[in-house]
Amino acid sequence: MVSKIRAFLGRLNLGRRGLRALVWARKTVPSRAPARGALDPVVDQFLSARMKERLGGGPGGTGEQPPSAWDAPNPDMEAVRREALAADTEIFALQNTPMPAVDIAEETVSVPGFPDVRVRLYRPLGAAGDAGGAGTAGGARLPVLVQFYGGAFRQGGYDYPNFDYVYRSRAADAGIVVAAVDYARAPEHRFPTPVRQGAAVLRWLFAEADRLGVDPCRVAVGGQSAGGNIAASVVNTLAASDAGPRVRMQVLEVPLLDLSDRHKDFGAVAALGVPAGLLRTERKKVASMYMGTLSSRALADPEASPLRNTNLWNVPETYLFMAANDALRGDGQAYLERLRAAGVPAAGFLALGQTHESMSFTGWTAAARGWQAAVIGILRTLHNDPQPYSAPPQE
Repeated sequence: MVSKIRAFLGRLNLGRRGLRALVWARKTVPSRAPARGALDPVVDQFLSARMKERLGGGPGGTGEQPPSAWDAPNPDMEAVRREALAADTEIFALQNTPMPAVDIAEETVSVPGFPDVRVRLYRPLGAAGDAGGAGTAGGARLPVLVQFYGGAFRQGGYDYPNFDYVYRSRAADAGIVVAAVDYARAPEHRFPTPVRQGAAVLRWLFAEADRLGVDPCRVAVGGQSAGGNIAASVVNTLAASDAGPRVRMQVLEVPLLDLSDRHKDFGAVAALGVPAGLLRTERKKVASMYMGTLSSRALADPEASPLRNTNLWNVPETYLFMAANDALRGDGQAYLERLRAAGVPAAGFLALGQTHESMSFTGWTAAARGWQAAVIGILRTLHNDPQPYSAPPQE
């Protein structure tokens, strides 16, 4: 099993000192947290084996591995991204999960005042759009999901096999177009660049709907982790504008919704034995790299921290997916409450025994497969006519 999870904690970019602290904590802190639930045994095995390999020099346990690029005082971000891509490639290959066949095309969207952004379009086989507006083999337009990948704002992309697999699966199994946004990454491109790029992609998609063969009345926006932050910010920005495109729904998975720690649930990671101080340090590094500052005023900007937005009444139907053993579940639960208080139809789902990363283990856990199947089921409803919501009768 050690060889199968060579990359797991490396994707967390904790560095060697962080990993040593994690090992110490897992030896000294009880491995079960009744308030949040025990870890999935498979996920627990991943964590233990990965730490043993990283600190013990691999499956043989002799000698330490070379430090990662993230360990450097001033990390080479391209090196960090190469390591992350290599880790993702290895962990996906070891799951032996077949990659779904879909049609793929790439477009470039101009963003005034900001870098142009690439968009990869995933379509069910035989449903290529064209100048005549064909969205399927029969000529009907398809619903579309605009998707933002995760990666702490600094890494990730649709070339990462785990993200590529998810987008292919959702296009093929939900019968939709997935428009994956390759937004610019920090620290080279800080906030608000990804949000401006995302909003430009939505406007471009509505303007080019005929050519792309998508239905502008059946648009969803989604994102994972940091991508969930960008997705929610884009949706909130457009919802606040009377002239903005109308989105049918948003799907946010383990989203980072407040760049401060005020809603983080550090007790949720007690089963991992992760010290809260270590997580706070990592969260501050993420926020600082994205924002360029840790000032309270900057972190409270509702475009950077969607949970701080007080004008949510026009936000579309929202689905939030959270992992029980993830500090970000606090963000998700707080946002769910805020949306419901604003009258937004919203639903929350909590995966017991799962961590921030384990939703990608579709080749290893039933929980990850169930998570993906649930999202696909929700996306299939884009094919249906929207159903009006009404309040239950009053006594």
